[in-house]
Amino acid sequence: MRDEYLLVVIARLFIVFACVCRVIADDSSLHIIPTHPDGTGGFLPVGRASLFLSLFTLLAGIATAGLTFQVFLDAANSGGTISDQGMFKGVIVLWSLYVVLGPLLLFLPIWPLRRVMIHAKREYLRDAKQLYRKTELSHRAHLEQGVFDSSAIQGQACLAALIESAAHMGVWPFDRKTLLRFAGVFLSPLIPVITSQWPKIYPLVHSYL
Repeated sequence: MRDEYLLVVIARLFIVFACVCRVIADDSSLHIIPTHPDGTGGFLPVGRASLFLSLFTLLAGIATAGLTFQVFLDAANSGGTISDQGMFKGVIVLWSLYVVLGPLLLFLPIWPLRRVMIHAKREYLRDAKQLYRKTELSHRAHLEQGVFDSSAIQGQACLAALIESAAHMGVWPFDRKTLLRFAGVFLSPLIPVITSQWPKIYPLVHSYL
């Protein structure tokens, strides 16, 4: 009963988080800053919250890894092969669900934010590039008149820096460190399973290469 209740609580957390992201994305007063230092328009805390929820995915992966090692142990004790064990097919299904649902549970709740982030980035770059073209035309006109306007040149350099910063803005609320952390969390249950079976997996992989 406790396990079922825990699953309900975890599912509720994911659903509430997804609803909050939807509300944020639909908020007309939402102000995204494409030049924000976090590289995500100011949404990096949302990505970190999603990363925190992925710890529940890690627990599922650890439980599946434990079940997998139990299948290995049963096969070793019985002297048979792994595929002969009754739980083998169930383990394959669980790992398949883990590989599919792990990234899905990370990205699906924040999917609505991706739409508004793309829109904000596109609008900002469009307006900034139009303004840059105007300053460039003004600068050329000054050159033709033999006038040196240092403030215009500084403005151009500032605009160019802002455009470059906005161009590097991500359209997911993740920076590289957050994604690497998720990859570490997601792959950690798989690593001991793969390494323990590497002598059997390597010939199969080598035959396809």
